[in-house]
Amino acid sequence: MEPQLGWAALSRLALARAQKQLSGDSEGVQDEVGVRTLQREYADRFFPGTSTAMTRLRYALFVPWQISKLLSEQKKGGGLAKLQLKEEESTLVNQLPHESGSGTIGLRSQGQYIVRPPSEIYWRALTVWGILSSGTNGQIPGREELFVNWEHWVSDRKRRSLTDLDGQSLEISRRLFHPKLPQPPAAFNRNSRLSFDLLSRERKFLKDRLIETHRPSDERQPSLLSILAGSGIEISDRTMPWSAKIRSHPDTTDSDRKALPRAQQAAAISAVTRAIYLAAVEKI
Repeated sequence: MEPQLGWAALSRLALARAQKQLSGDSEGVQDEVGVRTLQREYADRFFPGTSTAMTRLRYALFVPWQISKLLSEQKKGGGLAKLQLKEEESTLVNQLPHESGSGTIGLRSQGQYIVRPPSEIYWRALTVWGILSSGTNGQIPGREELFVNWEHWVSDRKRRSLTDLDGQSLEISRRLFHPKLPQPPAAFNRNSRLSFDLLSRERKFLKDRLIETHRPSDERQPSLLSILAGSGIEISDRTMPWSAKIRSHPDTTDSDRKALPRAQQAAAISAVTRAIYLAAVEKI
C-alpha cells in the first residue's frame, strides 16, 4: 500500500535564508522539520481559506472596507494606494482593543508598519470565501495585482457610479467585492473605537460566504467549514475537528468521516516530530 502521509524537511541553509528575511519582531521560522505541509493540506481540505495567522473574523470585513474607502477617494497610482493602505492598517490598530489576547494584528508594531498586515493575512480567505469578486478578465485579483492595476479600479469606479437601465447601482463593490458586502459602521469611517463583535448583518454575510465554500480538490463537494457553518453544530475552542460530535453529525459526509481520523494522526505525527526535534536541539 502506498503511504498516505509524507513531508520534505527544509535544509538549515534554507531556514537561515528565510530567517534573515524575517523582521526582527517576528517569532521566527516555526517549521524546522517540515510538518506544516501536512497541516496545511488538511486545513485546506476541511477549512479552506483559513490559517493560524488569522485572529478575528471581522478582519475579513475590515480589509474590504479599507480598500473600498481608498477607491472611493479616487487616488491614482498603485504605489501611493499601497502606502495609504499600510497607513490605514496601522491606524486600525489604535481603533481596536489592546487587551492581552484580543487578537489585534500589529499590536506589537506600534509606531511602525505592521510586519504582516491584515490585507496580506486575509487575502486568501477573501478569495476562497467569495468576498472578492472577479474582475473584467474573469480572474480574482491577487493583492499585488490589485495595486498594479489600481488605476483601472479607480476609473472603473468612476464609470460605475451611474445606474444601469433597471436603476441598479453599479458601484465598485459590485465588481471588486461581493455585492452584499455590508456597509461599515459609522465608527469605522470616523476612526473611532471599534470592536471585533460582528453586527447581525455582518454575521449573516460571513455565514453565507462560509456555507458556499467547497473542497479545493472538488468544487461539487462542500467543505467541512461549509457544513459546520450551515448545520448549527455548537462548537467551542476546545472542540477538535475529529471529535465524535462532528464525525457523528448527520450533515458530515462519509468522506470527511474517513479523513478526519487521518488528520488526527497527522496532528499527532506533527506534535511528536516537533517534540523530538526540540529535545534534540535542547540536548545539543
